[in-house]
Amino acid sequence: MTTLQEIKEILFKNEKESTAKMYFSTIQQMFNTFNFTYTKEFINNENLIIEYLEENYKNYSTLKGKLSSVLMVFKIVNEDSPTIKKKIKDLLILNEIETNSNIEKNKKTQEEGNEIMTYFKNEYNKLKEVIKINDYNQDFKFFILLRIYLFYGIIRPDEMINIKILNYDGKDNENYINVKNKMLIINNHKNEKNAGTKKILLDKETIDYLKNGLDQYLISSKQGKPYLTSSSFSKAFKKRFNDYNVYDLRKATTSGILRRKKPEEIKKLQYIQGHDLQTQLTNYNIYTNKI
Repeated sequence: MTTLQEIKEILFKNEKESTAKMYFSTIQQMFNTFNFTYTKEFINNENLIIEYLEENYKNYSTLKGKLSSVLMVFKIVNEDSPTIKKKIKDLLILNEIETNSNIEKNKKTQEEGNEIMTYFKNEYNKLKEVIKINDYNQDFKFFILLRIYLFYGIIRPDEMINIKILNYDGKDNENYINVKNKMLIINNHKNEKNAGTKKILLDKETIDYLKNGLDQYLISSKQGKPYLTSSSFSKAFKKRFNDYNVYDLRKATTSGILRRKKPEEIKKLQYIQGHDLQTQLTNYNIYTNKI
């Protein structure tokens, strides 16, 4: 069983003096706060330590440093802590968001972003009232488009225009939805070389709606033909939705998700929209200013 003094000796032997002091300060604090004698007690009270730190340190950067110090004890005694590792990763995201929200240049108000989201939610509800089963017309196509956008994320236009609705797996070079296994598969996308195929599991209600367009493109012209370019689709979108473009909705959605500061939602949106956190913060986190 390792003592606090032994932890100190290991830290100052293997880390820079300034780093060792920072780690040891928090570790010593935890030993003293909870009257631990050995690291076994420290490891066994992981949740108690986390709760204490989260209660007493609200600054994301400070809390991340404290948890990193706690994690060092686990490393020294060859134990793992997936919980602390996950919390540290989440705090990195939250700290980036907080830092970015303080940059006022080119930012718009939260109210403007909320107005965009409200508009599209209202349009979705209007379309839901007029669509008819077995009639996959333009209203139905725009309805299902908005359902995917509002429930999952704003897939890029050049990915969306090629999606086919099938009841089997499409080809490896196609974008498609298989209504049998409820999967939206995006093989062709901007980051395919690095990220590979995007796979999005759809809910049952969405799949039931999609079955009305079986063997058709998810979104297409009035004549049922696929849009040849993303710009032609974007023009149709703007015409249908009060001159808003897809990227207006993309920015409003991203701003809202980031504002809620829930790491799992943020990471899910990153995956669906094909962005890393820095891209989200720099290019899409627009509606952040308070009135």
